[in-house]
Amino acid sequence: MAAGDVSIPGARVFPESITSTQDGALYIGSIGEAQVYRAAPGATAAAPFIKPNPQLRSITGVLADEGSGTLYVCTNDWSMLGVTSPGGKGPPTLMAYDLKTGAPKGSYVFPGNAGFCNDIAIGADGAAYVTDSVMPRVLRLKKGGGALEEWVKNDMFGTKGINLDGIAFGTDGNLYVTGFGESKMFMIAVGKDMSAGAVTQLAGDPVKNPDGFRALAGGTGNQFLLAEGGHMSLVTIDGGKYTVKVLADDAGAVGVTQVGKTAYVVSGELNYLFAPNLKGKNPPPFVAKAVTLK
Repeated sequence: MAAGDVSIPGARVFPESITSTQDGALYIGSIGEAQVYRAAPGATAAAPFIKPNPQLRSITGVLADEGSGTLYVCTNDWSMLGVTSPGGKGPPTLMAYDLKTGAPKGSYVFPGNAGFCNDIAIGADGAAYVTDSVMPRVLRLKKGGGALEEWVKNDMFGTKGINLDGIAFGTDGNLYVTGFGESKMFMIAVGKDMSAGAVTQLAGDPVKNPDGFRALAGGTGNQFLLAEGGHMSLVTIDGGKYTVKVLADDAGAVGVTQVGKTAYVVSGELNYLFAPNLKGKNPPPFVAKAVTLK
């Protein structure tokens, strides 16, 4: 393990998302163990923070909202794929926890008890915006709200397989989302009242299964960190076009986050969870790899 990397103990963690706070703490969601790990600032190893419980199933997206002191967690039932958890079967749900203590703050089931909660971004209005990977929609939990609502729905996002995944607001105030299954990227225009406007498919360099997606702090214009195609990449969006620059190779890259001049990328090693020739075998050690940003 290289200097600056953070280990994630456990043979069946299978991380899918990572987030961070400005002080350098890392939060990592686990598909295999249905819990959230936390690494304190400067720590070389993460430890269980929100442990398995009846409300949690496999965890995909995690996002730290320091403005409200909330850790948002996407949890889904993966039992049909052979992944069991203490939460058992149940609907896709956005959970909210206290960012410092891990105490529960709220539970928000997806409308219609259907969909797949994938990842989260916080808007200028303080609301949480959430991608649905199996229905072509982005949901919103208004600040202080009690339920998720459908914010935008558009078949352009894809209607078959796994689609919307990563989500992040740009410096221009618009919302950008990745389309995992069809390897696409989209812009959703955002009005001054935070209403959803036109959806545009972006044109640019090829990407493969774009996944974790975070706005780059301190970047020039609309820039983002992206886990895609075995890489952690820098995406620069200008108008309706984007360019991609590979920053680090990581074959299992699924999630990225940034702390100052350091990016952290996690590898899900999901082949060891689903591939017939690897399922049941021990994957390589799970690590949040540190990459210096120039």
